[in-house]
Amino acid sequence: MIDVSLTISPVKNRDGKIIGFSKIAHDITDKKQEEQRKHDFIAIASHELKTPLTSVRSYVQLALAKAKNCSDEFTENVLSRADTQMTRMITMIHDF
Repeated sequence: MIDVSLTISPVKNRDGKIIGFSKIAHDITDKKQEEQRKHDFIAIASHELKTPLTSVRSYVQLALAKAKNCSDEFTENVLSRADTQMTRMITMIHDF
């Protein structure tokens, strides 16, 4: 089995009547395999990037909860910004 790109065009006589079809098939197996390799690489890279970000985000959220309990506004503000940026990064990786 191979992947092909198929183009079919009508063949007309002088009066414009269709008398047949012209078919061209291109073997695109290599292109499909390359696309699959790219997809696999992106899936692995995405997973490898999200895993540590998720762990770090959990620690930031725990520290943020502790900062809120201690009424430490500076630490709370910094950790809130870090959490927001990590959420953006995780979303960007997911969309990728």
